Amino acid sequence: ATPEPTPVPEPTAQSYTIKEGDTLSGIARSFGLTLDELLAANEETIEDPNLIAVGDVIIIPAAPPDEVPDAGASEEPE
Repeated sequence: ATPEPTPVPEPTAQSYTIKEGDTLSGIARSFGLTLDELLAANEETIEDPNLIAVGDVIIIPAAPPDEVPDAGASEEPE
């Protein structure tokens, strides 16, 4: 019998606390997101993207499924 493939867990959102020197665009870039994706995930908490404060907590959305690396994938030989 062929074993069933191990299911890949769904990516989940996480929280991030703003630190001194952070910018929303820099945070988005460091998590592989666009600024628009980050703002969309925080539309209820970020009233003005130009005004964030140290200690503010924002949501980092999960990567879209098509951007999550497939752990079981192998590279095709060229």
